[in-house]
Amino acid sequence: MDEVRAMLAADPTLKCVVCYARISFDGRVKDAHGIEDQHREMGEHARAFKWLVVYRYTDNDKSASKESVVRDDFEQLISDLKAGHTPEGYPIHGVMAVNDDRLYRRPSDWERYLKAFTAHEGRVYHDSNGMQDLYAKGFEIKGLVGVAMSLSETRKKQRRSRNSHRNRAIRGLAVSAWRPFGWEDDKITLRPQEADAVRQAVKDVIAGASISEITQQWKAADFITSRGNPFQYQTVKQVLMNPRLCG
Repeated sequence: MDEVRAMLAADPTLKCVVCYARISFDGRVKDAHGIEDQHREMGEHARAFKWLVVYRYTDNDKSASKESVVRDDFEQLISDLKAGHTPEGYPIHGVMAVNDDRLYRRPSDWERYLKAFTAHEGRVYHDSNGMQDLYAKGFEIKGLVGVAMSLSETRKKQRRSRNSHRNRAIRGLAVSAWRPFGWEDDKITLRPQEADAVRQAVKDVIAGASISEITQQWKAADFITSRGNPFQYQTVKQVLMNPRLCG
């Protein structure tokens, strides 16, 4: 932040912008590469416009279409836009996102964002469609139409996914493309060494052992997940709570 202060001191006319990045699913590895890609892309655009990025808001592995999901940095962005400055006190002259659906996917979020953005005059907004004038007459309706289309597409995808899973279940096919730990690729035949480890782990947990202890045991035995990753607490817990163990 010292560098930002120095740049502003050297040129007080610099346009200060903030960047918002979000991804709904960060994959199994949880390495935030999708978020990093978004921030890098926005940074390149900011440099091209000679804008100064003074804050980066990030909601990784969080859906924008589910009401139950709280996006902490989105809420912080709304608050800072209303206040007119970042938590460090830098002015907010504009907002950047790789796409508008990173910011909002529900009408209520769009309305809150637009109200906070336009709480101060002269701000700029940039996404994959280029520069957008959020102060323009009729833009609120245009935004609502875009949100409605995005929400409709999301719900269609959810319906297709549910129908696909149901049809596969009716045919007796597994939904997951990856083999479960303890089974072969056909998801029916047991893989002896892994299956024995799962059986023993279940007995140990019932007897009072912790998931952490099982995790350490599996790591010591050089077991890896079916995707080739080292076992972590959460992945061991998922294995031991999988309903297929009772099948």
